Amino acid sequence: MALFIGNPTNIIVGEAYSIGFLEYSAWMILPTIAAGVTTIVSLYVLFFKDIAPQIHTEIDLDENTFLKDKKGAIFGGVCMGTCLVVLMCSSLIPIPLWTICVIFAGLMLMKDIHNDYHLLLKVPGSEVYEMEEEFETRGRSRRSLTTSMSEDSLYEEHIPIRTISAQNSILNRLSTTSTWAVIARLPWKILPFVFCIFIIVYDLQVFGWTHEIAKLLASVISSAQTPETEIITATFLIGSLSTFMCNVLNNQPMTILFTGILRDYSLSSFSIHTTRGMLFSLIIGSNLGANFTLIGALAGIMWNALLEQRNLSVSYLQFLKYGCLVMTQVVVVTLATLSLELIVHRHFF
Repeated sequence: MALFIGNPTNIIVGEAYSIGFLEYSAWMILPTIAAGVTTIVSLYVLFFKDIAPQIHTEIDLDENTFLKDKKGAIFGGVCMGTCLVVLMCSSLIPIPLWTICVIFAGLMLMKDIHNDYHLLLKVPGSEVYEMEEEFETRGRSRRSLTTSMSEDSLYEEHIPIRTISAQNSILNRLSTTSTWAVIARLPWKILPFVFCIFIIVYDLQVFGWTHEIAKLLASVISSAQTPETEIITATFLIGSLSTFMCNVLNNQPMTILFTGILRDYSLSSFSIHTTRGMLFSLIIGSNLGANFTLIGALAGIMWNALLEQRNLSVSYLQFLKYGCLVMTQVVVVTLATLSLELIVHRHFF
């Protein structure tokens, strides 16, 4: 939530209102800290009885067991770090943020494809690679001793073993670590759900519901008696509604819908601080509201799919129960922090 690129919903709002990378973090760092502290305290109070006083681990972990490609990991880390630095300096570079991200993602994709290609050709360290070396050595020796045997017969004698070994080794490696294997493991089944939700959001905009909702919100916010109460009303109103709607529409379609509502001319007459309260409370709602139910965000749906692949399960009601117990106070404290930040900024800056 503290970084512009921390969630696609942050980017949707930021791009719609031309909020810079550093400007975004400057406003959201305090609400993020408040949310983190409140979450930790809430989880501890809720689960402290279930936490063992001591945790004994006797597992000797070898990094080589989990780090399959050390050079690739270093390359990816450098790409990620460089991308973040460039994004921080994006206000000085006339390049859209999405373009910067696509460039570095493209570099990583090309690196992965190159690794796959290299694996298919050589498979360093495998029995195929060593057998090929042995085949060439034996071939040279036999040609020097037996001139009557043709090179074609040598090749035919060894090709079945080489072919079978190559298939076994390459398939074992590529079945788990190749680019295509990773893409195949993505939860493609959720795409129809997301696609249908985006259609519903688009229909709401086409048929004018966004304007009607914007007028209703404007009437509620404008009823505040002072600038301070106007900021508080706008922040908590948009934050609460976006939190709730996350769990009806999913957070990304909800953010697109509410961004269109906030851009309506009915809400354009409020002060800059009230407008910021609405924008950043929408971001808070899209990030925190997604933790109440499994359908609040794509991450929740994907997380549940991964659990099912490992024969684990968390029911919808169980997730909802703990989501409400933990996240209700987190949302309230975070919105209160944002409101206080905006009020202080209005008076002293």
